[in-house]
Amino acid sequence: MKYHFQKLKWLEKIPALGHIYILLLGIISFVIFDAVSIADAGEHILAMFGGTGLPVMTDVTIYYLSSYLIIFVIAVIGATPLPKQLFEKAYHIQEKILEKHTQDGNAEGIRKANIEVSFMRQNLGKIYAIQGEADKGYEMALPSYEFLKTEKKEASLVIYAMFTMAYIVYRQGKYEEARHFLEESIDQMIYYHGEDRIDVLLFRESLGDCEMNDHNFESARKMYLKVLTDRERLFPSDVKSIQRLEEKYEKAKAEVPEHYEMSVMWS
Repeated sequence: MKYHFQKLKWLEKIPALGHIYILLLGIISFVIFDAVSIADAGEHILAMFGGTGLPVMTDVTIYYLSSYLIIFVIAVIGATPLPKQLFEKAYHIQEKILEKHTQDGNAEGIRKANIEVSFMRQNLGKIYAIQGEADKGYEMALPSYEFLKTEKKEASLVIYAMFTMAYIVYRQGKYEEARHFLEESIDQMIYYHGEDRIDVLLFRESLGDCEMNDHNFESARKMYLKVLTDRERLFPSDVKSIQRLEEKYEKAKAEVPEHYEMSVMWS
């Protein structure tokens, strides 16, 4: 991307134009790859920009805007540096609170502040990884993971930290390490909360994706089959997820190389 922008110096001078450029390029690229022919792609692109005489606003447009307005606003904010800036600010505030408790010798305050600081470090590490700075994210999140592991009373936070570390090393392409963190997350989740949970299914699906990316097709096939069976048993109405898993299972069975991005979210 940096090399590309070297050819488009004017985008560097006005960052907002760079964002618009990337968004337009992305949307148009999806249309081109989805079209059945060049003529079909041209017709769709024309329609997108009002070139086919279609009205700008219709009842369908209003319906989708009203249905997804909140999600759209959240997505717009999330695409800006604001979330990272807010987390960085909150992190520095928590560090100051920890420093004050340390000076006062407040043992319980120190413990709670350490937990808050570690939680902030985990979230910042994940944000850095999402934005393509996985190495920086790893350096930010690893110390907090090591600390949270010692907090036996904070089981949910420990599991969250494990999953966050799995996500970060996954983004680094370190699938063996990601596998280790995911397996640990699954074991801890089952130990504290039981096996029949959506979290366990998501962790196992991510583990299957990890195996696929590492070309361990047999392991991926077994994992997808396990998750698929459990999905059909626990959430039979979740047709979309079941179909997604069926497709992944068939690709693993046929040993078709596929790269999957690990989900950043878990409930």
